[in-house]
Amino acid sequence: MNKVKLKKEYDRKRYLEKKDFLDNQHKEYYYNNREKIINRTRKYRGENREMINKYMACWRLKHKNRIHAYNQSKSIKIPKGTFCKKYHCYNLATEKHHPNYNKPKLVIFLCHNCHLFEHGRGLKLIK
Repeated sequence: MNKVKLKKEYDRKRYLEKKDFLDNQHKEYYYNNREKIINRTRKYRGENREMINKYMACWRLKHKNRIHAYNQSKSIKIPKGTFCKKYHCYNLATEKHHPNYNKPKLVIFLCHNCHLFEHGRGLKLIK
């Protein structure tokens, strides 16, 4: 048992050391094989429609508050000339973000880059 735990810790440490390299490698592969990946995904989704529908039904049950917050925020329009001030980038705000899904009417307006960063999916460039 102890060896398994040590192996997991070692693997995790090694992954974290190489994370940036692996992320760049995955991005490069995607850009070089974009059409192939898209076609493979379409084929998989076509062949596994029932399984995907079951998965999405479970996801909707688990994330009711997100769906409710999204539907409530549809009526909120981003005022013209609103700037994103979250990370001091001052670009025009183009997207809405819920800091708390339990408060569906509370949204902040962000630019696309800051919104990705807020969800941990983007790189924040320091200006």
